[in-house]
Amino acid sequence: MVASIDHGARAPSVLAARTAVSGGASLQAAAAAGLLTLGEFHGAAVESSMLAIAGLADAARASNRRTLDAIADELVAEWRAQGKRVPAFGHRQHKRRDPRLDRLLAVARDADVAGDHVAAALALEGALTRAIGRPMPRSSRRRGPPMCHADEMTTLKQGPRVRTRDRILDVALDMFVEEGFGGTTIIEVERRVGLTPGTGSFYRHFRSKEELLRAAIEREVTRCAAEIAAAHAAAPVLDDPAQARTQELARWLQDLRSFHRLFRLLLSDGDRFPEVRRTIQAAIPRVIEGPPADRNPVDVVATAALLGYQLLGQAWGRPYLNLDEDEFIAVLAGMTEQPTNEE
Repeated sequence: MVASIDHGARAPSVLAARTAVSGGASLQAAAAAGLLTLGEFHGAAVESSMLAIAGLADAARASNRRTLDAIADELVAEWRAQGKRVPAFGHRQHKRRDPRLDRLLAVARDADVAGDHVAAALALEGALTRAIGRPMPRSSRRRGPPMCHADEMTTLKQGPRVRTRDRILDVALDMFVEEGFGGTTIIEVERRVGLTPGTGSFYRHFRSKEELLRAAIEREVTRCAAEIAAAHAAAPVLDDPAQARTQELARWLQDLRSFHRLFRLLLSDGDRFPEVRRTIQAAIPRVIEGPPADRNPVDVVATAALLGYQLLGQAWGRPYLNLDEDEFIAVLAGMTEQPTNEE
């Protein structure tokens, strides 16, 4: 805080070094503090900018039919779909255009060195303007993060703005399933979401990894439940009891498949991490089994059979013992058909 008051808002490396000196640290320690702030978005950020512009220029040279502007439009559309930051665009102070940039471009043209890469940068600027409907300032700085800042970055997404909390939940569930609960780290979640790793940004949304796990599972269950309800509402009503039972079991199998990611997480981590087992066990039965008073023992047996068939097929990579799904359901329907009132 003292360094900020004395010297103003500066680049992280400058501020870190001055803060260290303000605390009485040696010159060597202050220099080390500044160096430790260098990373993907500060100090080395110009590399990602150069790679993006060079890639666009290379793609234009390799294409005989598409124009540079068309290739730039495709690149920006891809970034928008992935929610990525856009290298070399966005500035803290200059919201429309960095005035230094025009002078630099004029010097480059006068010296006859404004080649393919300058053209690529200008094409990228035009593509961004067309994509978001307003000018996006290019940065003339060689240091610092030549990237869109958070408020600029969110405007590049397709459709409604995705909240940071929702992005964390999306990334976390993917990581829980792929890496396991133990292999998922808060720092890696922050990095994949686009937050600065290790700064505590995650804890503005969740107090712990356990809380994140519960929230991710609950949201996945809610999503699956909505899909299941919509599918059930659209299913035709059949008068024939045998056909109705077959349709019901086929629908239950699809219901179970909706939860395949959570079942995968349960099987991989349920024994090692009781929190995983407790959370999934508490959430899924509400959707699949319904209220306890409504559970028919025959239906519980049928559900268990369907789940076993699904999990074994998933483990084998093909229908279990090559028994076709339709045949399995037909046999199970015959074994578990409910008697009618007339019978």
